[in-house]
Amino acid sequence: MNPVSEDIKKVLEDAGLGIFADTEDWGIFINSLPDSPNCATCIYDNSGKPPEGAMDSTVKPLLRPGFIIRCRGTNYLTGYQKILTICQALNRIAAFTASRGDTSETLARYSTIFQRGEPSFLMMDEKSRFIFSCDFEAVRKEI
Repeated sequence: MNPVSEDIKKVLEDAGLGIFADTEDWGIFINSLPDSPNCATCIYDNSGKPPEGAMDSTVKPLLRPGFIIRCRGTNYLTGYQKILTICQALNRIAAFTASRGDTSETLARYSTIFQRGEPSFLMMDEKSRFIFSCDFEAVRKEI
């Protein structure tokens, strides 16, 4: 099964919200936000909640992984608008399946993505770029 960050990356790409490892503005990165481009989105794997049904070895448990989205922009409004757009897109998403890389092998089915709170200003980095953050939880089951 993929890390949740890989599956969410694909969702954001499909929604037109960035391209993985793009060196132009608003590239999408996973678990490490590079110094360039100035405007970028990063998805971090994070703790979620314990699996449901994990004690029953006859069924695959319902998994609840967490993830964090961070958006960095050259000004406050640009960064805030980007993370808000991503939050709105993830809140509207219907159930979807995730596959391995570029293959059609289905690995998991996502039923829901929960936003854990409002997007918030996290900090300014050493180059005075604004970083915003929002936490999420997904509900998925291995297929």
